Amino acid sequence: MTASEKGNTTPSTPSVSTENIASNLKREHTLSDEQIQQVEQLTKGQSDNSFLKQIQRFKATASTFGKIIKCSRNPDGLLKAIFYSEAHSLALSYGKENEEKAIEDYKQYMDSKGSNVQVESVSIILSEDRPGLGPSLDGIVVDPSANITRGGLEMKCPYSKANFNINDACKDKTLFLKSENGQISLKENHNYFYQVQGQMYVANLKWVDFVVWFGDQEELFVQLNIRTNALILRLKRTDSEEDESVSSDTEPLDIVYINTLKV
Repeated sequence: MTASEKGNTTPSTPSVSTENIASNLKREHTLSDEQIQQVEQLTKGQSDNSFLKQIQRFKATASTFGKIIKCSRNPDGLLKAIFYSEAHSLALSYGKENEEKAIEDYKQYMDSKGSNVQVESVSIILSEDRPGLGPSLDGIVVDPSANITRGGLEMKCPYSKANFNINDACKDKTLFLKSENGQISLKENHNYFYQVQGQMYVANLKWVDFVVWFGDQEELFVQLNIRTNALILRLKRTDSEEDESVSSDTEPLDIVYINTLKV
């Protein structure tokens, strides 16, 4: 069970130090439910948190799910790139700088549609059942008008398309959005789609709103209620043939994680 499923209960002073949590994760590769709650609370809304980076060192994050799923057997090079390198780029900095603006614009957009949503801060999402995975979300959306009131929020602020009109941006065929018959949507073969599906999978969410912010003066793109699809079934598929040393009920992405420890 994840902390996001339990509401916003804030624990008092953590009973286990961050050093002990990181040490336990490195040694055992798993965390208890209590430790998971502590990690999620201590890293909430802090993408540059040094403790968060320690935890992510041992987890496959949602942004890597697509690369992992699409990769061939025994992807040593990919695993080393995922777990033994740190990403730094102007595009990442731009996204972080504008994330809060984008969230506020999303809330205003939803308000204009009659939905007074709240966005709860969240960071890494962990699960005892899926120890190899550690996706993050830009927020948990609480929408009182929805049948299922709690969902996720994934924001993109593409630096390469800053201040672009959305229709002009979609003329770039390498963009993660597609325009078909006047309708714009996230490409289902893009790694961002895998990212969103993986977020729902680990956090046990039924929907995610996918939002693209092109700049202060440009129209916000919002794809509401991306739902789980057949990809989730693939993620949940059990496969003991991948590695004889792995339990038959271990899930494919976790198999990749376990094998990473041998690299």
